[in-house]
Amino acid sequence: MLILGGVPFSSGRATFTDKLPTATGSARVYVKVAVGGMDDTFLAMLDSGAEWSVIDPEIAEASGLTAQDGEATTLRYQGGRAPGKLVHATISVIADEGESLNIEGTVFVPTGEWPTGRHFLGYHGFLENIRIGLAPQTNDLYFGV
Repeated sequence: MLILGGVPFSSGRATFTDKLPTATGSARVYVKVAVGGMDDTFLAMLDSGAEWSVIDPEIAEASGLTAQDGEATTLRYQGGRAPGKLVHATISVIADEGESLNIEGTVFVPTGEWPTGRHFLGYHGFLENIRIGLAPQTNDLYFGV
């Protein structure tokens, strides 16, 4: 765990990957997450510029998020717009050391066309509720509340 000034900063550490096997372009920070108590994990990109966290329709369906009522909205993103809804979900960042982090918040679930496997951990309902520290030399993400 990360200790700053003798005070614990984090309760968990996860190794992040900076490029998906199928991705091209610049490096990003991808962490292993689960949603809604599911055992299956997937990679989601930390995106402080994204207003909301986004879970793709396939994972949303498997976790029961698409069955929830939610506020209808349209999300603008690089590459277009997507209709969808804002729903309540628990997102877990899976720790390699220490405790995994479970955050209850609002996520966007696309109801129209959305690229498969594009998941984001955005500002509202997620990043605004946690502390994070990156050690890019070792690909470590430290997190806590």
